[in-house]
Amino acid sequence: MTMFDLEFAEKSELLRFSRYCLEEEMNVINSDFAITPSFIDKYSEKLGVFVSLYKKSELRACLGQMNSDLPLYKTLKQMTVAAARRDYRFRSISKNEVPKLTIEISIIGSMQKIVNSSEIMLGKHGVYIEKDGKTGTFLPQVAETNNWDIEAFLGHCSESKVGIGWNGWKTANLFIYETEVFKEAK
Repeated sequence: MTMFDLEFAEKSELLRFSRYCLEEEMNVINSDFAITPSFIDKYSEKLGVFVSLYKKSELRACLGQMNSDLPLYKTLKQMTVAAARRDYRFRSISKNEVPKLTIEISIIGSMQKIVNSSEIMLGKHGVYIEKDGKTGTFLPQVAETNNWDIEAFLGHCSESKVGIGWNGWKTANLFIYETEVFKEAK
């Protein structure tokens, strides 16, 4: 099984685990979750993951990493806590917000270097930009959520995430990747 073959039950299990990690971090445990040997075996693949937290469909926090040397379940725990505590764009999550949040998980596939922006399929590909040691990414859903075309997708990422200006992507290394995205039903 690869993480891109997840069934509904497996997605639900990862969401329940992420929810438990969030509640544990905030000391407001309302759910239970047991990490079993089969859970550890099932989610031991070393993959990058992003965790997005939404409050009434508005982004409240999002953090992740493109790849990891840790098993998925450990990276998922780290990124759930990081999103709640360390997304510099937002104040930290408060205890009373936890029940009002919806968790979305994006598991990151392998990156592929591209030579032309026309290779990007909006809504399918995330973009990772690298130039002069600076990097930044946008998940595939960012373009769709904001109704951006490819130029806006790359321009916003280049400017706000990488810090190399709106047109900086034109002379940067561009990579694309796909994600497996799933979120809690509310």
